[in-house]
Amino acid sequence: MKKNGGIKASATIRPQARLRVVTDDSVEKRLLQSALTVLRRDGFAAFTQSAVAAQADVRQSHLTYYFPTRPELLKGVMNELKASAVAAVPTAGGKLNAAALSALLCADLQDSFAPRLMLALTAACDEDESLRPWLAAFESDNKKRFQHALGLPIESFDLDVFHATVAGAKLINLQQGTAQSAKKAARIIEWAIKRLLAQANNK
Repeated sequence: MKKNGGIKASATIRPQARLRVVTDDSVEKRLLQSALTVLRRDGFAAFTQSAVAAQADVRQSHLTYYFPTRPELLKGVMNELKASAVAAVPTAGGKLNAAALSALLCADLQDSFAPRLMLALTAACDEDESLRPWLAAFESDNKKRFQHALGLPIESFDLDVFHATVAGAKLINLQQGTAQSAKKAARIIEWAIKRLLAQANNK
């Protein structure tokens, strides 16, 4: 699929008007919600800028002010999901506890949208190489947030092993897509949480 590049500004558009469009958070939110709707309803193969613009009932040129390419739009969706997940994290005494962590990580075993989106972003790296460092930075940021939320002295390598275990469990569940695979993935994730916390508490 070819990338959709940014459009050229019309000579009749003043710089001030263009700036207002770019900084209109309500429009950006609507575009991201429309992108989520298209992804959930139609899947990654049908996820195009024109489809998202149609869902949002705006011109495609309007969408490209915010998200010049499809990978940029995917990144926006992923950031939106991460912000929602962080806001929804329950804590105990200001820190994330084991039960809350398990609930958070197991939430998408029934609704596989987030793991599918991560796979879509990985596949889109062939379309846009800039996604690779973005995904690396995204993972690094998640690790920092995670470590801060737990409030424990966790080694970076231990977090890497934990992340790989959880991601592998979710990928297997995504491949098999059964109630049994979801239960098995949940057990693996709960085991990984106990192991991680035990390692941190023994430091």
